[in-house]
Amino acid sequence: MDHALALPARRITDLLSSGLEARVKSKRQAMDQPRSDPDQELVKRTQAGDASAFDDLVVKYTPRLYGLVYNMTSNHEDTNDLLQDVFAKAYKAIRGFRGESSFYTWIHSIAVNMTLISSKNAAADFN
Repeated sequence: MDHALALPARRITDLLSSGLEARVKSKRQAMDQPRSDPDQELVKRTQAGDASAFDDLVVKYTPRLYGLVYNMTSNHEDTNDLLQDVFAKAYKAIRGFRGESSFYTWIHSIAVNMTLISSKNAAADFN
């Protein structure tokens, strides 16, 4: 047996339990707190008619959504076209956004659904 690895059982339990309860409580407390969406203020301003607030959301999320849509299409032109359509649809529908999810989750689902529909239509046109 390697003596360097042999620790007394009491020492191992001390190491494993040190601070574990405090961390579990803090995570549980954090989960019980309502999540704050960092985009909530921009969404509210957009819903009130402030188009520049939506511009800030577009600038913030274009890179992430571009990567998402491009990975689904593998085509830069299609990705650019789809992103324009995604943001246009989101802007028109933003008054219906209730904030039950984050703004990114909401626009991500719009992007995925529109890309899937576009891909399905393109495949049908090809046949």
